[in-house]
Amino acid sequence: MRISSVIIIGTGLAGSQVAAQLISLSKVKGVGVDKITMISKGSMQDCNSDLAQGGVAVALNEPDADSHFSDTLTAGNSLSDQKTTRILVDEGVEVVKDMIEQGLEVDRDSQGKIELGLEGAHSKKRILHLGGDQSGHIMLQFVQQQSRGQVTVLENSFVSEILVDGNQAYGVRILDETDQESILMADFIILASGGCGQLYTPNANSLMISGDGFAVAKRAGAMLERMSFVQFHPTLLNLAQNDPKCLVSEAIRGEGGVLVNSNGVEYMNGVHPLKSLAPRDVVARENFKQIASGRSIYLDVSNVEGFKTRFPSINSTLEKLHFDVDINKLIPVIPGAHFFIGGVATDEWGKTSVNKLYACGEVASTRVHGSNRLASNSLLECLVFGKRVALDILTALASAPEAKSRSTSLVLTAQRNEVLRPAPRQSSADVAGLNLPELHELQVRAFDSIGIIRERERVLEFVKWLAQYSRNQIVRNRDAMQLENMVELALLISADFLK
Repeated sequence: MRISSVIIIGTGLAGSQVAAQLISLSKVKGVGVDKITMISKGSMQDCNSDLAQGGVAVALNEPDADSHFSDTLTAGNSLSDQKTTRILVDEGVEVVKDMIEQGLEVDRDSQGKIELGLEGAHSKKRILHLGGDQSGHIMLQFVQQQSRGQVTVLENSFVSEILVDGNQAYGVRILDETDQESILMADFIILASGGCGQLYTPNANSLMISGDGFAVAKRAGAMLERMSFVQFHPTLLNLAQNDPKCLVSEAIRGEGGVLVNSNGVEYMNGVHPLKSLAPRDVVARENFKQIASGRSIYLDVSNVEGFKTRFPSINSTLEKLHFDVDINKLIPVIPGAHFFIGGVATDEWGKTSVNKLYACGEVASTRVHGSNRLASNSLLECLVFGKRVALDILTALASAPEAKSRSTSLVLTAQRNEVLRPAPRQSSADVAGLNLPELHELQVRAFDSIGIIRERERVLEFVKWLAQYSRNQIVRNRDAMQLENMVELALLISADFLK
């Protein structure tokens, strides 16, 4: 009898959806995976999915699918792949409806009807929310519950290498919280490690999200594409005492919030027909220009009804920082790094150019986002393509000849339902003796050079600065490897822009 195993790098919504679907679809397919191992760089909740406020863009009103498709293409500056975008829009409806039928609690009005909100560059209300502005957190918890007790989770584990033999992935190399190495092998490897927000400052990403997935995929021989396509969110909270930054959801503008500068001018009115609800790239660039001109920018929430109950998570953050929206209707904001649009190239089933290696979620380039992601399409992408990855793996297993799995492990001695949770690592940033940049300087230079506004000469200067640092050094230190990965990613973004 064939014994099969899967390793999922990342425990956010994309990776968690793969695990959940591998389990649920096995009943339909008549074949399953015997061993599912999920690996998290931090804790199981240390991911961008858990921070997502806005919601899920989904055409629950049947006639809306074509409009959702069109809005996605328009926001993406006509660079979206129509085939995968059609998959996203059409299959997203089925996936989300199934989750609601399974018990996912979504926001409803007083009559029990599902409420749908409006966000930037959407022509209709189609944003499904959960817990107001806690959509990502609630959805992640729901999906992770589907596989609880049936997977092994390795927390505080850093994947330093995807092991490949003859263009076929067969395992991963891991550093634990004490930098001790171990190797896991499996039949299929799924990369769901998120984006790279920590390459920049300011950013609104989890501290764990520093682009490691792109670097290990490149070293494994996987094809990367559209690496200069990075999305910057227009509105991060800009109170002096809030660090790291957090998002001020675009949904607030959908409920009547408007952007104003320190002169009281609604400056987006003359920039785009959709004004404060213009596509994210347009708003982020204008916000950057306003600040560069010496003006502060604010989100005026005077016309947002029931702010504190409609946006409980954001309000809680504001209250902790002693900011009361009932007294001060102007929330100070600033643009910052948010989402990586390019990444590891995949087909419509999540397959990469390396056999047995899949990618999904933010680390993957499905080409649905074009050059600018339509608001709230990211969680939908995780759900749709996470399911497709699971389907493809189960289909491959069903047609595979009987054979013994390559699955071997030096560390997987836990029971299947156990979460291996070593003490959280305290980052020392100890890179003594290694030729690597200081983290904050790299972040500042990246934002200035390959951030919202890019100029060829400045990018060339940045590449010259990066060139002084060594790459592919032999290190077995998590902090050093993360920095090395970030340097590699900065060069990839720069090179794609300059070509």
